[in-house]
Amino acid sequence: MNGLKRKRQNDSECKFELELDLESKSNKRENKKIKKSCEGTQDTGAEPLYRYLRNMTPKNGGTSLGMFGTTRSGKTCLLAGLLNHVYNEDFSGNDIERKPIQVLMTTSPNAEPFEAIKTDPIIFGQGHSKEFLNFCSQSNRKHKNPFHFVLGYDDVCQFRHIGEITSLFCTERNNWCSSLVSTQYAKFIGPDIRGNMNRIILLDFFSNEGSMQACELYLKGFLPEDWSKKRCNEFYRWWTKPRKGTGFFIDNLDNAVFAIDSKRSLLNLDAIIQQFESKNKKGKGKKKIPKEEKEEESETENASQEG
Repeated sequence: MNGLKRKRQNDSECKFELELDLESKSNKRENKKIKKSCEGTQDTGAEPLYRYLRNMTPKNGGTSLGMFGTTRSGKTCLLAGLLNHVYNEDFSGNDIERKPIQVLMTTSPNAEPFEAIKTDPIIFGQGHSKEFLNFCSQSNRKHKNPFHFVLGYDDVCQFRHIGEITSLFCTERNNWCSSLVSTQYAKFIGPDIRGNMNRIILLDFFSNEGSMQACELYLKGFLPEDWSKKRCNEFYRWWTKPRKGTGFFIDNLDNAVFAIDSKRSLLNLDAIIQQFESKNKKGKGKKKIPKEEKEEESETENASQEG
């Protein structure tokens, strides 16, 4: 593709080398707009979560997705999967001429999950690049959105303190800038961004505090109204703790929510809630025998054996 050089480079080397004759490109379009059919472009080998995102992603602009979970909960693997199976060069429904340009901003460019990325994204190993983000926005505004920039942030620690990130989530979607961000803390993203996030993936947290934050900020509105904060947290940890890679997926564009299993299948949340309630009812049905009664029963059995 004519466009940005797809090389793993640092900020100073990747100063906006736009190798596209925009004038000749517009002439090629003339009066026709070539579109890819959704049929035949779907990656049938992808896991259900990725297939859902491909099929349900809007075709009139960028989108935003946030992933939250503790270290080794599967965030980086999910980010790599999104680049491989969702925002790739066969992104269904877009113009052939507007193939996604993937940009990965991370402080761990050599992380093992990134080795599985087949699309050769531009990688900034220093984390966030303000200059490049401004370039993405300005180039699309100036030249009528010729590119679909997909900006992936992998545990970039300074994310909360970056002013231009708010505009990326709130307004730059209209300029074909999609944003994928992963972080270990549910509160790491401010309320302005949280209110404008299209999709959310919640994974495992080591601490009760982490899972309670995730419930309170993102999941609580989809759980039974009579559940207390403690009950919500018990449910969250019951589903995510024993199974690596499991969690919850919230689609604010379609007002839908699912549970995610270890195979990244999307399950009906109400059905999972019923399983949780049923399990707890069975547990309550078992009569607990006080310690003193157990000791008395043991002594009686021993006496009868001696007799």
